[in-house]
Amino acid sequence: MENLDGTGLRQLTPYGLAQPHEIASAQWSPDGREIISETTRGRIFVTHPDGTGLTPIRLQTGTTRYFAFEPDWSPDGTQIVFCMYINGQEDIYTANADGSNLAQVTNTPDVENGPDWGRSPVAH
Repeated sequence: MENLDGTGLRQLTPYGLAQPHEIASAQWSPDGREIISETTRGRIFVTHPDGTGLTPIRLQTGTTRYFAFEPDWSPDGTQIVFCMYINGQEDIYTANADGSNLAQVTNTPDVENGPDWGRSPVAH
């Protein structure tokens, strides 16, 4: 969105990263310089607010068979938190913002939902 009143909309990601009928989460970085979101194929990426700099975050899972979704930033922007379905189970994970240092936070048979660091929203 370009303007607070909803006018001046512009697409930030190429067609195919999120389909019109799907809901994808997107979160501003704490410094307002990037937006983190996920693809329809369960991969996480960041982009600048003007749509440039589209960059996948390569999670170091040891396998390509995973589905990551609902990413969010740590308050200082150095880490991310997200849900991930891997090895037949869905749990919450953290990683450095570049995808390194992957750490599993939960280990339950329950479906995980919308992890966040609970920070206050930042005006952009």
